[in-house]
Amino acid sequence: MQPEVPLPPKEGDPPPFTVPPPPPCTEGPGPRWDGRTLLLLCVALLASFLAAVPLTVPLVPLVAPGRQEAVGKLVAGGIIFPILALGAFRFVLRKRDMDPIGIFGLSFKGGSRLLIPAIVIALGMSAGCMLLKFGIEFVLQMMGTKGEVQDPVEGLVHLRRTMDSEGFVVVLPELFLMGVAICVLVPVVEEVMFRGVMFTAMKQYWGRWPALLCSSVCFGLLHLNLSAFLPITLLGMVLSLSYERTRNLAAPILIHAFFNLANTGMLFALPLFALPIDQPDL
Repeated sequence: MQPEVPLPPKEGDPPPFTVPPPPPCTEGPGPRWDGRTLLLLCVALLASFLAAVPLTVPLVPLVAPGRQEAVGKLVAGGIIFPILALGAFRFVLRKRDMDPIGIFGLSFKGGSRLLIPAIVIALGMSAGCMLLKFGIEFVLQMMGTKGEVQDPVEGLVHLRRTMDSEGFVVVLPELFLMGVAICVLVPVVEEVMFRGVMFTAMKQYWGRWPALLCSSVCFGLLHLNLSAFLPITLLGMVLSLSYERTRNLAAPILIHAFFNLANTGMLFALPLFALPIDQPDL
C-alpha cells in the first residue's frame, strides 16, 4: 500500500497552519547570552585576576620606587588587570563567534551628542555622590565607625602630599600612569563587565529592575568602601540606564571616565588640611 500523497492546495484554500518563529529580541541593549559563554567569561575574568596579582607585586617597586605601596598597586594593578581582562574577554567572544565591539554596540561616533551629555551627567553624579558620601561619613563617625579608604584614594592622597612637598615634576610619571588607569582602562573594563555582560545577562534572565538593582549593588560592593557603597551603587544604576537608553557602551564608559576624572581633580583641588582629602571615591 503506497502512502497518500498530499494534494496541492487549491486556489482560495486557507494556508496550512505553521508556527511563526519567535520575534527577535529588541528590548534593551546587548547580546543574548547563553550559559556556556557566561561561564567562559567568568573563567577568563578569574584567570586575568590570578595572572595580574603575581605580575603586580614585583612591579610595585619599579613603578613607585620608595613611595607608598598603594600608589604602586593602583598603577600596576589598574593597568595590568584591565589589559589582561579585556584581552581574555576578546579571546572568549571571538571563540564564540561574537564580535567583541559590535556585540556591545560600542561606537564613539556622534561627537558632541555623546560627549556633552556624558560630561554633564558625570559632573552632576560626581557632585551628588560627593555630598552623599560626606553625609554617610558623618553618620558613620557619629556611630564610631569609619568607611575604609580605597587603595586608589590612598595613593592619590600620597601623590598630593608628595607633590606639595617635592614638586609636581617628581610625581608627573606616576600621575600620568594613574590617570591612564583611573580614567581610561578601569572605566572600560568595568563597563564591559558590569553593564555589557552582567546587566544585560541579568536582564535577559530576571528582567529589567532586578538586573538594574543587582548589577549596581555588585558594582558598589566592588569598591570595598562602606561610606561609598550607596553613592557608587546609584552611579551604577545611572550607568546601566544610560547603556539601556543609548544601546551604546560608549555612553557609560564616557560617564564613568569623566566621573573618575572629576573626583580625581576634586581631590587635588581640595586644600590639603581644610577638608579631609580621603573623601572622593573612584
